[in-house]
Amino acid sequence: MILFKNGLIYDGTGSEPFKGDILIDNDRIIRVEQDIQPTEEYEIINLDGLSISSGFIDAHSHNDWFAIKKDAQKYFEPFIRQGITS
Repeated sequence: MILFKNGLIYDGTGSEPFKGDILIDNDRIIRVEQDIQPTEEYEIINLDGLSISSGFIDAHSHNDWFAIKKDAQKYFEPFIRQGITS
């Protein structure tokens, strides 16, 4: 599991961001709270001074032409690392 600590969390609802922690298990968000205390050995990533949010939809990327390329995944990877999910 990965525990992101002390990040400014933008939850995607339009609410004001808040400082807190996010616990991830594989590809699932397990908890989003202030000050999660590890109960087992987690990989802890300190986000103090940083922001974190859910993925973004890039509705105007011009990436559709990558889909027809051989080995298209390598062309999409930089966008995925930036948090663009669609």
